[in-house]
Amino acid sequence: MSEKEQKPKDGHSQNSLLKDQDYTDPKKNAKIIATFQKMTEVEPNDPQSWLDLGQAYMKENNLTKALDAYRKAIAINSKDVVALNYMGQIHIVQGEI
Repeated sequence: MSEKEQKPKDGHSQNSLLKDQDYTDPKKNAKIIATFQKMTEVEPNDPQSWLDLGQAYMKENNLTKALDAYRKAIAINSKDVVALNYMGQIHIVQGEI
């Protein structure tokens, strides 16, 4: 892993694909989701890939798929506070909390 690709202490990489993306364009978001889906296939044990996929699903308001992606991130890293936070937000929006 190069210095540029190293993960910070919280375990989350700085994903250049996710940063500054325009999720308001459905076609662009579909491409972003496809990219993150491929990333989860290539690195299924990377919680960051699942987290990124969940965020992309949230941007298109697909909360069910976002929740599934966050659950997979947490299954890999049970202390992933970012994924846990997003899951909590989804449960609040869905009126479950």
